Amino acid sequence: MNPKWANKRNRQGKESKKKQKKKASDRKRRNRRKAMATETASLAGIGRSSVNRTPIIRLHRRDKSLEELKMGNVMDEEDINYFTKIDGRSSSVYVAVDKESREIAFVARVNLYEDMTAQQHDEYQRIFSYFARDRAIKGSQSLKNGAMRGGKMNAVGWRPGYEPGVHVDTYRRGKPRKGQTTENDIREHVIGLTGVHDAISNNFRSLSALIHQNQNSQLRELLVPAAGKHFGAQGDELDESFCSNIAYTFDGFYNTVHCDRDASDFTYGMFGRTEKGSGKLMRKADCSFGDHTAGFSFAVIPYHIQVMLTQIDGVVELIWRGPRDGHCTTSGSTCTGCERMAFSCQIGKGLVRRVEMYGKQYDYELLSDENRRRLHGHATDVELDEENGNRSEGSEYLPY
Repeated sequence: MNPKWANKRNRQGKESKKKQKKKASDRKRRNRRKAMATETASLAGIGRSSVNRTPIIRLHRRDKSLEELKMGNVMDEEDINYFTKIDGRSSSVYVAVDKESREIAFVARVNLYEDMTAQQHDEYQRIFSYFARDRAIKGSQSLKNGAMRGGKMNAVGWRPGYEPGVHVDTYRRGKPRKGQTTENDIREHVIGLTGVHDAISNNFRSLSALIHQNQNSQLRELLVPAAGKHFGAQGDELDESFCSNIAYTFDGFYNTVHCDRDASDFTYGMFGRTEKGSGKLMRKADCSFGDHTAGFSFAVIPYHIQVMLTQIDGVVELIWRGPRDGHCTTSGSTCTGCERMAFSCQIGKGLVRRVEMYGKQYDYELLSDENRRRLHGHATDVELDEENGNRSEGSEYLPY
């Protein structure tokens, strides 16, 4: 037989051993990846996007040297253009697993408006409207945040107290404004934080039941008060709770690469495009002058992950290891009419230290006369415990 024709038949027929081995190797790799993804999704209770797509789960090698190099620096889009990108092409859930430890390092859920049900949209809107209302009542708070380089940040929930005798306190609640807000309006808003915390908690749990359970357990073990709940709440009262405070950002917020000073292992956050001032969620097409916002991506530096927030026409939910992995929001440019609004939930280390040190909200004997009057002025709907320095119910300590 002519060798030339024999070689031709070999090329067209049976594959070479080298090619067969490569195909077998690729098949094994796909099977291992599929098995890893199935196990991870099952054990961590990873949820799905609004269109119920199977979560995308990938191994990421931790780049510690890059994290150390960029720590404390402001990043722009060009600095991270080679990162794995999560954009707005489709509704999806993405999970990054550390290649060495096989621990979950990051979870993202993209829910595009075109895929949302009316109920999902209303649930998201309720949350963003609450923070927009809080902003309208308080204005801008002067919060200490060493990593922040632009924009504004406010917060709700619990923090360490700063006045004599006040060990643990809530963030200020704002003051009545003539023709805008009454004392009763503010009081209803403060009470509303309980329901908002529960709503956020439901979204968090649906994204990862295991991580949510971990955060709930930490909150209970550390004995810190939950955002929207009274000091000393326990048992069933904390079933929907996982954080002590919630920080929300707006007005072109960005920051440097940093790790959070939190007691909680993970941070849960949500991002969306809103109408300035109202908090109304907006599609790109709804922006009257067009959405020319650029930049402002969320980046997890050691795992080379970039979430392109301004390109996503929907709501983004993220879970990341705030105290452990260097992360940031990149710089960018804003536009007229709409803005990026976001919030993140955590358990503050400073609050944990106060609770460990004092074990109670306040020391009645050390309170100023003004604070005593404020405390007793609201004793009609709460039971005061002057000896132990606790209030049995109510979501705040003093009506600032």
